[in-house]
Amino acid sequence: MMLEAEFDSDIDISRARAPIEAFNDFAEFAPAGAKAIYWRGTYLANYTLAEYARKLQSSGLCELVQRRVTAGRKTEFEYIAIKRRTA
Repeated sequence: MMLEAEFDSDIDISRARAPIEAFNDFAEFAPAGAKAIYWRGTYLANYTLAEYARKLQSSGLCELVQRRVTAGRKTEFEYIAIKRRTA
């Protein structure tokens, strides 16, 4: 379990051993406006993680965005969750 003070404003959980648990910690303890990269690749291949991200978005905890990253002829995307302010 993490505390809000332990989070940086932007984190990368895309290589976490337990990505859903890391995503859950982010959603629960990160300050409003913090960003978490939860996947990198040409598409979001982890269906379970994608469903969890959509669940957090539908519950109002975060917004989901993508960022295109191009290196030469290769294009990948970063899938990012932005923590919303909680009531």
